[in-house]
Amino acid sequence: MEDPTKNLQRQHRNFWSWLATNGVKVNDAFLPGSDDRTGPGVFTSRNLKADVLAVQVPAALVISSVQARQALEDFAQLTSAAEAKTRKEELAEFSQHDIVVFYLFLARKFVSMQDNIEAGSSSNASISLSVLRHAEYVRMIPDRISTPLHYRPAELGLLRGTPLYSATVERRATTRRACRQALAWLASLSWPSARSEPLLRLTGPMHSWTLESIKDLDEDALDEALREPEDEPSALQLWRWAESAYGSRAFPPNLAYPRARNPIILRGRCWRGSELGPILIPGLDSINHGRGWKVTWEAKRGGGDEAEAGSSGSPLKLDLPDPSDVIFLTLHYDLEAGTQVFNNYGAKSNEEFLGSYGFVMEGGPDDSVSLVVGGGGSGRSDRPDGASRRRCYWTRNTRGVPDDLFDVIVSLLGIQVESEAVAVAPTESCDDTEQVRRRQAVRSDPEVQLEVNATLANMFEQKLATLQQYLRSRDVLPASSKREARTHIVEMIDTYVQGQLEILQSALAITSARADQLSEELDGI
Repeated sequence: MEDPTKNLQRQHRNFWSWLATNGVKVNDAFLPGSDDRTGPGVFTSRNLKADVLAVQVPAALVISSVQARQALEDFAQLTSAAEAKTRKEELAEFSQHDIVVFYLFLARKFVSMQDNIEAGSSSNASISLSVLRHAEYVRMIPDRISTPLHYRPAELGLLRGTPLYSATVERRATTRRACRQALAWLASLSWPSARSEPLLRLTGPMHSWTLESIKDLDEDALDEALREPEDEPSALQLWRWAESAYGSRAFPPNLAYPRARNPIILRGRCWRGSELGPILIPGLDSINHGRGWKVTWEAKRGGGDEAEAGSSGSPLKLDLPDPSDVIFLTLHYDLEAGTQVFNNYGAKSNEEFLGSYGFVMEGGPDDSVSLVVGGGGSGRSDRPDGASRRRCYWTRNTRGVPDDLFDVIVSLLGIQVESEAVAVAPTESCDDTEQVRRRQAVRSDPEVQLEVNATLANMFEQKLATLQQYLRSRDVLPASSKREARTHIVEMIDTYVQGQLEILQSALAITSARADQLSEELDGI
């Protein structure tokens, strides 16, 4: 068996060679490495001054929902023409998010199967699949990503009383359904029509594995919060790996489509840029996040033809990113030889870091507490009543009720001022200036301020009491837990929960004090 360190070094060499072959330019001072705190990363071999180009990636190399959908449609072409058309239509039912996860899922499975049989056969070199285009990139993504999606019951239970607990349970159910949908699509393919013996050596075992995985998923009916991740069907474990890999490495889609200032037509359908969903940028995501490091992500057009940018107002017809477009990462800080290079994904709370990336920042400088106002549940915007539900945030540095939260509470309470109903949301009967005037009138009214602060104080008090109640009983493991909580997971959860406690206590103190002050002032009038 190959030494794990040597195996990782070999994977690094293959990956960086693959990047170069595909037109990625990495600063020649950069080398792959690892440290105990951040794991795999990129380090510099010499001193570098600020404003140095770190990485340049062709936009055509990114993994987007468009590229992933095309690769899966190409995969369906291995069947008959009539069946391929049907399978393509079925792929349209997958969301932009799930289609990228599906691509990673299928690529990872084929890569592992190919690696298992490659040593004894040279014929696999003839296998050419669109879903294997990013094989070296997929190999480099760590096997384990410590997001709550993969927590044991003993670990997930430590999140009770926080928004991450219910979000994780819901996400587990969602990924289970999405995985089942993907497996059903794979099972419907006519695998025997694959046209080459090397390909059949992959598709044959894949078909058997798919059918067995469907059976395993259908038989599994435990509560999501009580499931042991290590005991889940292998297909579901793989799907959740792909889900976490996508969520922890995603970049905004406009970096892949810098020509598309206006809506673009992709494969016969008109899209707004945001509808394309996040993208993956091989090479750029090899550099770890660091708070406060000054960097720039930039997309540049290779041809320089402004007319192609859709500036006339009409949608731009484009199937994939233009081959001449590139994505840059520039570092605006000095680097000393031997130090790690850091990217910056922006200010994020530990709730987002833990939920999507699988790590936390000590002290949580950008931490926040979320409030779903206007009804119970997750605050999803796709619900019919979504207009009355808003997710608002109270950050560690908040010292008074933010305007957006104030307006939402006013709307929730149906507050009236001077016996006239005040419309907080824009209406057809008044212009923007009138809307601003009305909002300012509401925000400056002492009685409204009192009611808003008192309402928020009650909300924060309830959230704090719920969290403290769960903290008092957190040492009691779920009855079905077969495995203990892992130390590094517990430490991350503790950091996150401590931040939630501190912000809730501060928010309660601020809103309560303001409500008391306003009450005294109004009583004295």
